[in-house]
Amino acid sequence: MASSDISFAEAEELVGRWWFLYDEGRIESFEAIFTSDAVFTVGVDDPTVAWAEFATAEASGRDAIVAWQTEHRLDSPAPLRHHSSNFHRTGTDGDGVTFASYILVNHVVDEMPAMLPSGVVTGTVRREDGELKIARLDVVLDTRASTPLREQR
Repeated sequence: MASSDISFAEAEELVGRWWFLYDEGRIESFEAIFTSDAVFTVGVDDPTVAWAEFATAEASGRDAIVAWQTEHRLDSPAPLRHHSSNFHRTGTDGDGVTFASYILVNHVVDEMPAMLPSGVVTGTVRREDGELKIARLDVVLDTRASTPLREQR
């Protein structure tokens, strides 16, 4: 199927489903979300933060991605909530659709929600064996202190 056959709603629903399954620790469902040749990267915008190593990965292939995601999720807090927002299509990549969004992440500390770093998510979704799956997922978590944009240019 051509990328034009992938609707915005399908792409957004798939990415939302991924975050939900991940947060809920439904590890047995991870494999079904990714293409066999998927690529996954995650990192932080400042690699000097104390927990950068925990949140950094580059994995190619569904098996490697599922293995990393499983270990990472087992060592992460629960409940954990990734809130995808501002999801939008950015183009096409062969037979896939590219997208970008933000994530806001929270967990619970002392009975109250506590924010974890937000971030930018980009990626590609495409059909494999008739099912829409994630072919690429890149996450960069925000860790630097915010400063006026003018100072960053």
